[in-house]
Amino acid sequence: MSVFRNLNFGTKRFLDFGVVLALMTALSVIVYSKIKHLIHSVHMVEHTYEVIRVAEGVQQSAEAFVTVMEHNWNKAREAVEKAGTAGTSLAAITSAVENIVAMNTSIAAATEEQSAVTEKINRSIIHIQQIAEETALGATQIAESSSGLNELGSQLQQVVDQFKV
Repeated sequence: MSVFRNLNFGTKRFLDFGVVLALMTALSVIVYSKIKHLIHSVHMVEHTYEVIRVAEGVQQSAEAFVTVMEHNWNKAREAVEKAGTAGTSLAAITSAVENIVAMNTSIAAATEEQSAVTEKINRSIIHIQQIAEETALGATQIAESSSGLNELGSQLQQVVDQFKV
């Protein structure tokens, strides 16, 4: 650890910032990966792509911070400010994920309600089918009765014709 004692204050701050930036980059990659997995699991395509774009923007910002630190020691303060911006972006992502969770809850409730309505419609269709079958049976019976009455009418006509003078 005596190596660090010989470094000047600016170099130590730069190294500290580099470690923080590397950790933020790693965290951004982990958050990006988790968000992407979560979004694919909830099947919300439009919102999924929006969150992925935001997460990719955060990941690209973190990579840009690392590049700036490697190439320009004088811009360390500017990079720290941009890291603050990345924190704000992560807060926005968290808010977006919370909104997606709320939307999923609403979709689940709507799906349950739709399922109940579908079940009611199915019961109504079955009832209508039963009524249609009963009506068809009644029509068949009426047709048979009409045929029987027609035959009885013919027989009655024959009997009446026998009594005509």
